[in-house]
Amino acid sequence: MKMRHEFQAILNLVKVLSRGEILKRNDTENYNKTLIDALSNRHNTKLPPEWNIPDLYARIQILAQTLASDRRVIWRDGRGRRRETGVKEYARTGALQYNMPSGLFWLYHAGDPQNPLGIYQHFLRRRLRWMNEILQYECPSFPDPSLFPDGSWTIKTFFVLRKPYISKDDTTFYLIDNPVKKEWVFKVPYVAPSQWKGALRSAMVRKLVERLA
Repeated sequence: MKMRHEFQAILNLVKVLSRGEILKRNDTENYNKTLIDALSNRHNTKLPPEWNIPDLYARIQILAQTLASDRRVIWRDGRGRRRETGVKEYARTGALQYNMPSGLFWLYHAGDPQNPLGIYQHFLRRRLRWMNEILQYECPSFPDPSLFPDGSWTIKTFFVLRKPYISKDDTTFYLIDNPVKKEWVFKVPYVAPSQWKGALRSAMVRKLVERLA
């Protein structure tokens, strides 16, 4: 098992879900729903002491274990009617069809995507701030020209893409299909330098060929 997956074995969500399927008579939801709601950071939910995981991205990774579980999430709606679905489906989309904000899709898209007060937007802004605070000291905007052969030069330019450039993540165990690639340390969306350089070179060559044709 790779080092980055060892915490999945320590925090065995599949085992816990197998014991939390029962809905007691006076309860409004079973333990599985309570736990998944807390892992997906739903409002007014709190993780049990044994699942105290402060890092939001680690919670999202833990939710991927629902892919290996056939257990159910059970709850009663506002009218007292029994509702249920698989833990995998609930972890993905929650109970949005019943106008209940929950699940990973809700976590990603809660409110206005441009709103810095959104849960996931706040997480990304904080991680970007940390990344900038660290990298601005370690990585200057331009490399020292004296480190390169004579005649070397650097260029800095700003541009806007006409459409999003989506880079697929190489995470092997994830709850939602085709996630956006994320930087390994800070977990913010990014494009690997090798991919971006190749895509930029290809676009420049294509434009040059069009002009010379």
